[in-house]
Amino acid sequence: MLKKIILITAALTAIGCAQKKALNPNGTETNTPTDSTVDKAASVVLQATSLPTCDTTIQGKIFYLLDSSQFEYCDGTTYQVVDLKGPKGDSGASASSGYIVRHISSGSADITIMALGTTTDVNAITATFSTNTLTIANVANTAQLVGVTCTYGSGINTGTSMVLNYPEISGQTSLATTKFPFQSRFNAAGTIQVLTSWTVSNSTGTVTVTQTGLTANAAATFNWQF
Repeated sequence: MLKKIILITAALTAIGCAQKKALNPNGTETNTPTDSTVDKAASVVLQATSLPTCDTTIQGKIFYLLDSSQFEYCDGTTYQVVDLKGPKGDSGASASSGYIVRHISSGSADITIMALGTTTDVNAITATFSTNTLTIANVANTAQLVGVTCTYGSGINTGTSMVLNYPEISGQTSLATTKFPFQSRFNAAGTIQVLTSWTVSNSTGTVTVTQTGLTANAAATFNWQF
């Protein structure tokens, strides 16, 4: 009850200081009374049927109705609802759907995709690993890759290179405007390895990152951050 009294007091202060529009019972707009016409010492009543007859003798009197949690004032003829809300503001920006991590197994490799977007968008992303090439595809315009990790055991990559194909993060089709990834490589023991030679190309929006100089048949983990 004390909390409600405090809220009523704060609302009365707002009523006394503002001149806003309010809706009367038939839905049309009417002006909220000004400081000179309002009795700021409001009375608390249980419900509308407890209100006294509204006439010139109580014009400007404000009442707080407990059952509806609203203020009403007498304009000398009828009771008007006091609108304590301001005009509706502009809609804010849509919230981000969050950072989603997805695990995929393909071609004896364990792949982790980190992306921004809806669960539906991220679940639609495909990751295919074959021999020494990982291809990421089906990334919707409403999703964005954040990172990709690929781990494979010994004997899986029989060559000396590792290739990643993925759609350019912002849809760029030129190498000059392509956002290059940050790449790291680890051995089976989890020790980071020195990056030897790697190249990046962009063919009509598909980026290819190639790491060469690897040891054939060695287990490895590659991580790319975008």
